[in-house]
Amino acid sequence: MLIPSVDRVIENGSTKRTNFRWAVMGMIFVMFTISFADRANIGALLPVITKEFSLTNFQAGAIASFFFLGYLITQIPGGLLASKYGTRSGLINSVAVRLA
Repeated sequence: MLIPSVDRVIENGSTKRTNFRWAVMGMIFVMFTISFADRANIGALLPVITKEFSLTNFQAGAIASFFFLGYLITQIPGGLLASKYGTRSGLINSVAVRLA
């Protein structure tokens, strides 16, 4: 099945696939890799943070919970915005916000 957004129409009416989809897949891969590394780093750094600031286990758990609370809060609005405006603009805007 040919997808019109990634196909180029040639003069005689036939379509030719472009390599744009590979650029999109590369961007998505980089975004998810950075996102995963960001989530994984809190677990690796939590023992260092606990020792540095002399935190109890309860306080360290609260810090980790508040960190993940940011993901929880943005999941539903992000999904609603992606449904309303489309996946492409949702990804572009999320990358722009993340890089800002």
